[in-house]
Amino acid sequence: MSKSNISTGEAVLRLLAEYGVDTIFGIPGVHTLDFCRGLGDDAKIRHIHARNEMGAGFMADGYARSSGKPGVCLTISGLVLPMQQRRLVKLTQTLFRYY
Repeated sequence: MSKSNISTGEAVLRLLAEYGVDTIFGIPGVHTLDFCRGLGDDAKIRHIHARNEMGAGFMADGYARSSGKPGVCLTISGLVLPMQQRRLVKLTQTLFRYY
């Protein structure tokens, strides 16, 4: 059994690609460097840079609604408003209901 020397971010990107994700919207930053390293030239997922976290969220939502594909938003850490937190909890509950 051989061990693969990939980062957690690269492993998550591979998993997202297996789920059909081909585009990620967001902001690169110190907290997302492992993900950004996996988004090189040979990556199956393209990254579209947003100006701010809210814009990235709206871009991912619009992409999901118009394409029928998963919309993924990857941003740096920051303030999570209570309304966003409730949505994240509902989303997580919905996702894990199927697994």
